Amino acid sequence: AYYEEHSHLWKARLWSEDMRPEVVAVITAGIPSETPMFAQVVHTRQPVFTDAWDAQREGVSSTEEYGAAAHYPILIGGELHSLLSIGLRETRTWSEADRALFQAVGRSLNLALERTETARQLAQQNAELQARTRALEAFAELTRGLALTIDPLLLIGRAQEVVLSMLADGSALYYVPEGDHWYNRVQHGTLRSPELQAIIDDGLPYAETNNLLIPWMTGQPYYQDVYDQDTDGLPSLTGHVSATAALPLRVEGTLTGILAFALFDQHRWSSVDRVVLETTVQSLELALDRAAKTRSLDEERAALEAFTRFTEAVGSETAVQALVQQAITLLYETCDVDVVYFEHEAELFRATAWN
Repeated sequence: AYYEEHSHLWKARLWSEDMRPEVVAVITAGIPSETPMFAQVVHTRQPVFTDAWDAQREGVSSTEEYGAAAHYPILIGGELHSLLSIGLRETRTWSEADRALFQAVGRSLNLALERTETARQLAQQNAELQARTRALEAFAELTRGLALTIDPLLLIGRAQEVVLSMLADGSALYYVPEGDHWYNRVQHGTLRSPELQAIIDDGLPYAETNNLLIPWMTGQPYYQDVYDQDTDGLPSLTGHVSATAALPLRVEGTLTGILAFALFDQHRWSSVDRVVLETTVQSLELALDRAAKTRSLDEERAALEAFTRFTEAVGSETAVQALVQQAITLLYETCDVDVVYFEHEAELFRATAWN
């Protein structure tokens, strides 16, 4: 039989066809890790041969009569991966030849499984690399015309579009915390529920919406392969949501909001899916950093230009009211705001000039 461990139980995944159904039922249900027949091989990680095998002594209920048994540990990357076990019906003592044969088979199986695992890891790494490349290319393509934009919400919307183009049918939302609520500021895709949309548009309770609160507090992505409908306290409206992911978004190192994705078809977040999400968020953060720096430079430039205009306008003027009026006019024309100038008189501040 070939065993793999799950939740402290060694469960048979493959077995010889001539085993009795009662034995198959026992080994597929799982044998505890502390059972003597497995405990020694788990501890030593070396092949263990047992002569005069006794089911009761080994802590296994079995209707099969075995005379001898052996267990070979399969190690992948230095970790115990599985066990190959054999029971001899007619023999109570292992001969040197039989030991050598079983060990040779065990070594060969171990090498084959190591090669398989290496190939699987390489295939997965290749798939993740391709997904990362696709995400980077897609984000670059969608933001090509936005190189000079300083509108963060526009960039976030493009990132949502990139992710959903590579995933199953779903919706993407960007939440920011304001006061005691989460507010949706950018959305791509429909939620398939007008009632749910209305509640989200009104704002979700900050402390009760765990799907957003958890990544906000931990600073780490939060994935749910199977969405727990009690997570956000909306079980009656989220029955059609099958999987969710929520990723914190930072601008210049500061958390600003949560990018949330909801999928409506049965789904599990694979490593490739996570690469797509996290690569896109990283690209978005770089774009937002660039936009913030551009916006800051534009503000500094505007301030300098305003100062220059004010200096040129007043020239050698020294009258206070004339200087105040020039400042009010400049602010009104530059910033499109109402401006009032107050002077302190006794117990009052009295307005003396305005646009």
